[in-house]
Amino acid sequence: MSSKRIAIKKGNNSNGGQHKKSVVSKSNVVSKSNVRGRKPVASVAAPSSKKAPPPVDSDDDDDDNDDVPTTKKSLLSSDEEEAQPVARTNNSNIKMKAFSDENASWLKPKTKLPMNESDDDISGDDGEDEDDEDGEGEDSDDEEIDENDADLLPVERRALKEEKKAAKIRAEAEEDFQTSIRQDELMDADDDLGVPDDIDTEETALIDSEGREDALEDIYSRIQETVGIFANFKERRPEGVSRDDLMIRLRRDIKRYFGYSDFLIELYFNLFSPAETLSHLESNETSRPLTIRVNTLKNTRRDLAQILMNKGVNLDPIKWSKVGLVIYESQVPVGATPEYLAGHYMVQSAASFLPVMSLDPQPNEKILDMCAAPGGKTTHIAALMKNTGTLNANDIHKGRLPALVANLHRMGVTNCTVSNLDGRKIPSLPIKFNRVLLDAPCMGLGVVHKDPSVKSSKTEDDMRICTETQRHLILAAIDAVDVSSPEPIIVYSTCSISVEENEEIIAHALKHRWVKVEDSGLEFGAPGIVSFRGKKFHQSIEKSRRYYPHSNNIDGFFVCKLRKIQDGKKEKVQTHKQTADDVEEEDLAEERGGSLLLKANYKQNQAKAAANAPAKKQKKRKQSKKTSGKSNASAKRLKTSTS
Repeated sequence: MSSKRIAIKKGNNSNGGQHKKSVVSKSNVVSKSNVRGRKPVASVAAPSSKKAPPPVDSDDDDDDNDDVPTTKKSLLSSDEEEAQPVARTNNSNIKMKAFSDENASWLKPKTKLPMNESDDDISGDDGEDEDDEDGEGEDSDDEEIDENDADLLPVERRALKEEKKAAKIRAEAEEDFQTSIRQDELMDADDDLGVPDDIDTEETALIDSEGREDALEDIYSRIQETVGIFANFKERRPEGVSRDDLMIRLRRDIKRYFGYSDFLIELYFNLFSPAETLSHLESNETSRPLTIRVNTLKNTRRDLAQILMNKGVNLDPIKWSKVGLVIYESQVPVGATPEYLAGHYMVQSAASFLPVMSLDPQPNEKILDMCAAPGGKTTHIAALMKNTGTLNANDIHKGRLPALVANLHRMGVTNCTVSNLDGRKIPSLPIKFNRVLLDAPCMGLGVVHKDPSVKSSKTEDDMRICTETQRHLILAAIDAVDVSSPEPIIVYSTCSISVEENEEIIAHALKHRWVKVEDSGLEFGAPGIVSFRGKKFHQSIEKSRRYYPHSNNIDGFFVCKLRKIQDGKKEKVQTHKQTADDVEEEDLAEERGGSLLLKANYKQNQAKAAANAPAKKQKKRKQSKKTSGKSNASAKRLKTSTS
């Protein structure tokens, strides 16, 4: 470095131009590509009126430094500047504009450039020309940037402008992408539901310029309008539109708005009217009131209600239950109070009280809860048994047993044993029970508000698997009951509302076991269904009870109470298919004081008598011959004696 500076000094004194030229091209023209790895630009510090500091010898000549030891003004004259417009760097063949007084202003940086600037940030006038493609809009952006960020370099302003343009392009592309996805989904939905082409008009279009939220509001208003038409179809029927077309459009709109699968939409419309279907689906979008059950083993409802009200809990008693409380508002966490931890109450849905109320357990009985976890109904049974007798809580899922055991301990239950068995194998055990509660595993169509994934996840295959399991479990529950007990009762319940999981299961039990349906003993609830899509069930199934969220404001539930009449399997009395007349005949027989069992026994006795009739006739003939032979012999003896 020192030798080069000496050469500069000598050049100024003697040969001037040639020495100056060589020195400028080799050392004093500093390229930013050599310093920071950027595009080569022949720029140095702007000329200054201040005297440059004396050179300092250092070994760090290659360090990143924006300061240049000497300026071009001190090295080149104006004549030489005009004669030398271009200079080259040591390690690059890229041509760069030389320094002159004319471009000194734009070469002088306003602020020191950050070290992480990209290579594309440094450009000449050509880059500015490329940025002016958009015309007047670009000028307005530059003015805004100048006003807000006056200390930014032109390169930084251009970078901000390009970033805004890129962000805008990305946003538009994302919007177009989402719009295309929604349109494809709507087309697929129309294909799945078989919507006619004449129904898919602008009136039923989902996507509009205002966005999806407004479209959902339009869908809901159209659903309400269609439901209103079905309420009085004769007077409100639109011209040229059939009932089937309106039903297709209604199902399609419900699928889009609520997110249910085609399988569940079909199930709901088979079960309810259009207006009731809409009411039910809306109730599934809201949660049920929070309810608790008082543990009568440790407290009373009156005392517990007073304790909770003192803690700021707003509650009311449940009218149809002696141990239920409904909570509207609470200043303390209901599931973490000292009373809850001490087992004075259980946070439990009101609908789950109903199966135990129908079972009506008594002290000193042997009772089985076949599907017990997590223990809400089990602890309710133990409370009604007053911790006497024997209670067996069984569950096939081992992972659910810790919660069951924890609740039994917390609630103070001492008469219960816990087992981990397949419910279908319980009848093979050497023990029978007075009563059995079967809260069967189901699809959960009555508690959709707790698990919204049911809307789209449940399929027809799930229904088939559930019903098959339920058929086996209800027969096992019946076989586990001791028919000689005073009250051989079986209660079947599910948290589902489908006929396939409820009434059809009871009909299966009536067909294969000696049981009959009894009154559930519950004060409210819709009666069971005895006719469904051409299927006829036994009239006594009407004694079962159904509960819906939209009508009872509790979880959807089904409860049926059965009484066991005789052990063993029921043999087929009739070989032909049962008709509606046969069902009516059986109902009349029961009304007259008879029962299906007595009728079947009578028919069996008649058949046996008819089979044994020929043998009896032969027996009588033999007896008559014997008597006639004896009478003839006695007559001969009398004859001989008289003679």
